[in-house]
Amino acid sequence: MCGRYALFTDPRTIRNEFDLVASPNLPPKYNVSPTQDSAVVWMSEDTGIELSLMRWGLVPSWAKSIKYLSGPIINVRGETASKHPISRESFAARRCLVPTDGFYEWKVVGAKKRPYYISLSDKRLFAFAGVWDFWRSPDGDLLRSFAIITVTATQKISPIHARMPLLIDHTQYKYWLSADEKQPNFDILRSLPPPVELEAYEVSCRVNSYSNDDARCIEPLPCLRYEVERI
Repeated sequence: MCGRYALFTDPRTIRNEFDLVASPNLPPKYNVSPTQDSAVVWMSEDTGIELSLMRWGLVPSWAKSIKYLSGPIINVRGETASKHPISRESFAARRCLVPTDGFYEWKVVGAKKRPYYISLSDKRLFAFAGVWDFWRSPDGDLLRSFAIITVTATQKISPIHARMPLLIDHTQYKYWLSADEKQPNFDILRSLPPPVELEAYEVSCRVNSYSNDDARCIEPLPCLRYEVERI
């Protein structure tokens, strides 16, 4: 599961990474939380690759209400995304990339959960695989929303959490976004390693509250560090 992540890279770098026409106007976010609007890169039939703000928590177009379930659908399992009623239409035609600098996972230690921040070891921007959908309210208002695709955690991340986001290498961005690939080869994407190693370290429980959104969220706790191997 991915329940929090960060996106604080400068807009020019985001523009270059995803071949956007213009730099997006995005304030730095160190604690992106469910139901908040966040940046999503998607493929428009009219204009090509775009970046838009979407609500984190997938609301299918067929839902009768924005609260069609007890909680927001922030993650979908990669193994069943192409078949599950909530995500199968989006997986077929509305895939997206979720830009990020890193994400948080919580390790269960006794009766407590300790948060870890996980990022590329060279601190570069990267992207999660995601799906998005649109929903219209009874008043006609349009809502775009997204969910992050998760997979089984790698051997070195699994001591922290059993699941992790599916990371997409920059060489596969257009392949993932392309509407021509109605059913992308999930196994190939899952096996592709990122260009550098991941690293993880324990951070403070400040990240547990969505109201805490600053650089202190990603500061490592003193004398604690947990290295994660290449995946």
